[in-house]
Amino acid sequence: MHTTIKLPARKLVWVLFVGFAIVLTPQFALAANRCSVQVSSVIFPTYNLLTPFDTQTHGAVIFNCTQSSPITVLLGTGESGSVAARRMMCGASQLIYNLFLDAAGQVIWGDGTGGSQFYSNSSPPSNVNVVLPVYARIPARQTKATPGVYKDTVVVTIIY
Repeated sequence: MHTTIKLPARKLVWVLFVGFAIVLTPQFALAANRCSVQVSSVIFPTYNLLTPFDTQTHGAVIFNCTQSSPITVLLGTGESGSVAARRMMCGASQLIYNLFLDAAGQVIWGDGTGGSQFYSNSSPPSNVNVVLPVYARIPARQTKATPGVYKDTVVVTIIY
């Protein structure tokens, strides 16, 4: 699936789908700086509610800009409305999960609200693909989960 987005401001929005496979590759030009962005979805393996271990996976946000100018990458709340308590839904059932800046799952990647942080770089390299891993985790033993396909939609906002 390819999507092209053109916005009058220097604020760009992508969607990161959690729970199933999809890749969006918007490309656009704003002012003198051109940026291309690719978002790879977070796809969890099968969740076993009896395991004592968290279920982990990752996705990525990849950007490449023609000029080195400050860039900020924010991740939205998803359907839950809170970066601290993201959830995937399957009908009325839910699985709590979250997205992180670090592999250890200590720094929630969000928009700066609710104790979350965001990616920021004052001088990223020019004409280089910058890969930002999106680490994801479902906490163990969510015993009220029912079998099915769970999903959530998280908006990725790039400001440069």
